[in-house]
Amino acid sequence: MERKVIKSECRKMILKVKEFCELESKNKELLIPLKNVQMRIAAMTGVFVKKVSRITKEGKNRPQTKKVDLDNFELSAIRQKIHFTWLRKSYIR
Repeated sequence: MERKVIKSECRKMILKVKEFCELESKNKELLIPLKNVQMRIAAMTGVFVKKVSRITKEGKNRPQTKKVDLDNFELSAIRQKIHFTWLRKSYIR
């Protein structure tokens, strides 16, 4: 694994998460229920819940793949390949 330089802001966040986990360990119970994921993250990192939800929304956005336009020849070739593969598998059983 390649070593990476961690900036001071990230180091502070890691320490906050560590302190939160140690506090839960010391109390031997969860401070915030596991169902409240965003609240737990906000409490661990010291960031507002709204910021956490905004960041998670950004992470969910993926570029949509373009649909491929196939003509009849290509469709029948794909069908034939699938059908042939299915036939071979049924003989193996």
